[in-house]
Amino acid sequence: MMRRFRGLVATVGGSADPVVVTIDQSGPDYVLFIVSEDSRDTAELVVEAVELEPPPLCDYWQVSDPQNFATSYDEIRQGTEDWLGKRGLDPREVTADITGGTKVMSAAFALAGVERFREFTYVGGGERDKGGLGVVRNGVEYVVSSLNPWDTYAVRSLERANELLVEYHAGLAGKQLRSAAETCSPEFRERLLRFAALVEKLDEADRFHFTGFPTYLNGRNYRELATEFPELERFAGHWTAVCTDLSDASRTPGRPTLLELLANAHRRAGQARYDDGVVRLYRAVELYGQQLVKQAFGAELGRLSIGSIQEHQRDSFHSEFSQCFRKNRYELGVARLYQSLSFSDDRNLRGKKGIYNNLSARLENRNDSFLAHGARPVSETDFNTLWNGVMRELNLQERDIPAWPQISMTLHAPRGQGAV
Repeated sequence: MMRRFRGLVATVGGSADPVVVTIDQSGPDYVLFIVSEDSRDTAELVVEAVELEPPPLCDYWQVSDPQNFATSYDEIRQGTEDWLGKRGLDPREVTADITGGTKVMSAAFALAGVERFREFTYVGGGERDKGGLGVVRNGVEYVVSSLNPWDTYAVRSLERANELLVEYHAGLAGKQLRSAAETCSPEFRERLLRFAALVEKLDEADRFHFTGFPTYLNGRNYRELATEFPELERFAGHWTAVCTDLSDASRTPGRPTLLELLANAHRRAGQARYDDGVVRLYRAVELYGQQLVKQAFGAELGRLSIGSIQEHQRDSFHSEFSQCFRKNRYELGVARLYQSLSFSDDRNLRGKKGIYNNLSARLENRNDSFLAHGARPVSETDFNTLWNGVMRELNLQERDIPAWPQISMTLHAPRGQGAV
């Protein structure tokens, strides 16, 4: 016995009997008949033959051309949406019956229905006319129920999640996967949730939240996926280094954080968010300057005391940087960081003081942008020019920048590898 539904949508063809069987067994309060001009009378016969008390409230939606797949799909999609609103029905309260109508109508309804409904029905039977190839004989019909395959196998959700990851929208991909896990087949639910946990970690990193990575990387969710996707080991190594790098907020982050900051800038450019990308490049230049100042004077985060400067240079240093003196220390902005290297006793570090000057013209694009002090958007050319300059001045190669792991999320593990 099939379960009862508040609503039923059914395509109607030349025979009333199959639709009557579905209505009597599903017991809906509301029915929408998808009809053609020729099958409208058949739908009327269905209403007369239904044995439910009280009878359901019935509506009709007529397709203009039951032989045209595209227009039938569009019209049925609109008709079911309007009907759900009219009757105040949640799609989860409705079953979709694809038994009747032309093949085009049934196919169009199935295509429109998988976008909205969770359960489908079809009237079958053990005996058919025309030597077993015709319609089901009266009196032997039974209703076959099936869950929406798009939900069961998370077809569209996985495709969309993979697309979102390529576009660096990990947060949206995680929501897509968790939503799919609620309706998919139980045998796949754990796998979808495992993928969701992974992309949620990517999203956290993209928002500069790294504290949860040690726990995640030591957990079962990660270990199972790492068995299937060895590339995740590189991901784990990088994030472990970043977490160690940031374990003490009072200290200057090192190379792993610098590389992650540049990777984040690269992702923003991949989304055509060039203003955001340039802001991150500006911070990368500043962080690199802080790292150089730490090497030169032992100062953390560009904050140094006069005692860090050689005694014979202290008066000159204070004269040049007095405007940066606050609370018994010098707090150096990006330009001043590189200028201060002139006072280092390391010739190699002194030679790096020109980095900011070499980039200053390109950094002005950031100062003129909406996210700084100006009123113009940063262009792709602006970003690329600054990116190339930063990579050159910081002596980095594209291969140094840690990219997100390139994995394709599927329900089935590749053959020869552990299913998760």
